[in-house]
Amino acid sequence: ITLVTVVIIFAVLFLLKLRIGYEYVKNEGEKGRFDMFILLFGKRIKLPEGKKSKKGKKKEKREKPDIPLYEKVRSASRTLAALSRAYGTTREYLRKRLVFKKTEVYLKFGTGDAATTGIATGALWSLLYQGLGFLSCVGTVDAHDFDVVPVYNAKGFCIRVTGIISFRLI
Repeated sequence: ITLVTVVIIFAVLFLLKLRIGYEYVKNEGEKGRFDMFILLFGKRIKLPEGKKSKKGKKKEKREKPDIPLYEKVRSASRTLAALSRAYGTTREYLRKRLVFKKTEVYLKFGTGDAATTGIATGALWSLLYQGLGFLSCVGTVDAHDFDVVPVYNAKGFCIRVTGIISFRLI
């Protein structure tokens, strides 16, 4: 019985991809809303929001031991070298396994002036594709859909960002 359980857990870890969906919506005059959910067998399971911590407690200050500058520099250089090795290894690991699926950005805005709205539209397209380049460095981007809708004769701002991040556990 335990061998069957181990085989099933092993198969699930190798075959199952963790899919996390996200959605950010902000309309003018409203507070932005960010939702995260897990996609499991085509169903959305909303993740609970984190609890906000209360800043009521004050910590007492402890006296720090006096360490020579030379020791601080040696310790910092060793820590930096270890972090550099870990970053390189982790970056390649994530880049192979992290997949951004269905990345969608819908942006509707206007400045009230047609000329500045047109210039801002070009700048926003540039920023969106620079962000896509960054995502390509972090992981693999399967599909993206960007839509920037300029409103030339009115002021306003509305953004919706949705997508699915897929991650193979092992």
